Amino acid sequence: MVKSFFGIITLLLSVQLSAQGIPLAQPRFDCKGVFFQTETEVGLEFDMDGAKVFYTINGSKPKLYKRPFKINKTSRLYAFASHPDFGRGDTASLTLQKVKLKPVSLNLKTNPNPEYKAMGANSLIDFEAGGNDLHDGKWVGFLSDSVVLEAVFPEKTPLNTVTVSVLNNPGAWVLPMRKISVYTAVEEGGNWLAAGSWMPEVGRGASSQIRWFPEVQVKRRVTRVKLVIDSFGPLPSGHPGAGNPAWLFLDEILFN
Repeated sequence: MVKSFFGIITLLLSVQLSAQGIPLAQPRFDCKGVFFQTETEVGLEFDMDGAKVFYTINGSKPKLYKRPFKINKTSRLYAFASHPDFGRGDTASLTLQKVKLKPVSLNLKTNPNPEYKAMGANSLIDFEAGGNDLHDGKWVGFLSDSVVLEAVFPEKTPLNTVTVSVLNNPGAWVLPMRKISVYTAVEEGGNWLAAGSWMPEVGRGASSQIRWFPEVQVKRRVTRVKLVIDSFGPLPSGHPGAGNPAWLFLDEILFN
């Protein structure tokens, strides 16, 4: 009786959604986190009778979701629900980042804001993604012109890329960096050599993507790596806080 009652309620809500032209909700990704070292398992959840969920990996042809699947490399996932009576719903997206290397140590040369210091440098190499709460102990927040970090690796470790996971939330006065510069040294105490840099594409600041993963190509053997991350600077014209400095929030530095 109870099951029948809830079935009727679900049907009535579905008819109402259809009549109002409201799209189906997005499926929900179920995984341990967005960072992994070897492989990770991904599931999809969507609770509606008669609906099917489809997903794509790195732009592949949509596949019907049947059971959790494995991901073993950095991937961009998209998923959407479809129902014979209500059509296709909104698309959900998720980026999963594979991390192959972990430094022996990571030192913050720039102090984070005391209110958002989390566990300091350790929070940036713990493979734990920050959530919606900036006080969750995963995000490290800065209100400075630039942030400098130095990582130490075993002698002459091959390093291809450095990726920074950064928050983009203009409403909270948080914007991505305007530049990342990477320097490397082969020996302890050796001179720093410029290895590469990253700057956002023109117009990228208008993106609604909440988390960015800017990547710098390195392709060197290293013992030490230094990152200089230049903050966005003053909030742009048209923003409610225009002229005030933008916050910079990081939750992970990825070495591959």
